[in-house]
Amino acid sequence: MKHHCLTFLICLRWFEDAKIRGETKTDADGKQYFSPDPAGNEIRWARFYNLANNQPEFPGRDGVIYNSSIEMAAKNELGCDYFSSLPGSIIGNGQKKWRRMLAESNKK
Repeated sequence: MKHHCLTFLICLRWFEDAKIRGETKTDADGKQYFSPDPAGNEIRWARFYNLANNQPEFPGRDGVIYNSSIEMAAKNELGCDYFSSLPGSIIGNGQKKWRRMLAESNKK
């Protein structure tokens, strides 16, 4: 079961490293954008990541993968939400539950 603990810790580390900070959500032309804002306190994660460099990427309906949501949205109709704050619940509360479960299974 120790390999489960290591895998869990690696996953938590990835979530920490992949956080997107320093941006603020704005609405313009019926679309939502995230603009650089060092004072922005919203934390979220991208829906898609380039596994080679761990950077967010944004596939457009035109078949092109863009490096920014703003660039992708300018050339495509938006069909899905490219960001989520839900992983924050894993880091915050979910990990406590998993740590408890892993500790109990290691006792067996």
